Amino acid sequence: MRYQYIAAHLGLIINSAYTARPTGDCDSKHEFAHGLAKPGRMYVKAGFQRNPLDLPLIFREAIAAGECLIDTVHLICAKGRPTTWEAVGLPPEEQQKNITVRWAAAQLPSVIGHMQGTRLVSRQQGAVGYLSYGPYIKLPAGTYSHRIEYISQANSSTTVGNWDLVGQDASGKTITVAAGPLMGTRGEAFQLTGALSLSHALQQTELRLFSNGEDLRLEAISISSDISTHP
Repeated sequence: MRYQYIAAHLGLIINSAYTARPTGDCDSKHEFAHGLAKPGRMYVKAGFQRNPLDLPLIFREAIAAGECLIDTVHLICAKGRPTTWEAVGLPPEEQQKNITVRWAAAQLPSVIGHMQGTRLVSRQQGAVGYLSYGPYIKLPAGTYSHRIEYISQANSSTTVGNWDLVGQDASGKTITVAAGPLMGTRGEAFQLTGALSLSHALQQTELRLFSNGEDLRLEAISISSDISTHP
């Protein structure tokens, strides 16, 4: 709505609009995002701060070229950006070029768990099921790393559950792209990390934790992306 108003006020052309019953061809409309920025146009990635991992090529290239600003939660980019537009927002910080999104345990849904302090734990001792799932985000093709911050009173040779990273491919089929065991940590906070490469975009992506009934307490999960590694 913000940018629709600006375009209307200045008499500019805009390719998006907020309407009650949208019927446009979104794939065709967004085709430009797979190419390079053109002079005389401003590109807006709405809600960038809410999911900065979902970043098409045109915005990755523009960030790398120093041609972007952050306006509230939105990313705006323009080739050869005007020197006068610094009043609109701030340039992306270095950590936003190597993007990490962290979800605290309280932000994630659960089947068997509830919050205990800052950690998600099983409601009943010995409960088996998903301690956490979500966060249901889109991930473009590229290279990612993930981190699970958890703690368990079990010893390091005991399997307390497992994790997997799943999402929907272009056909809507749910696929597993990475998985592994969760081991006890002897009561010490632990960060389990891994890396993966996606050849195609994933929709509704989840990093899930499944408890087998042993002690398992989740602090947070993270997914990271260096935009320079994306195609």
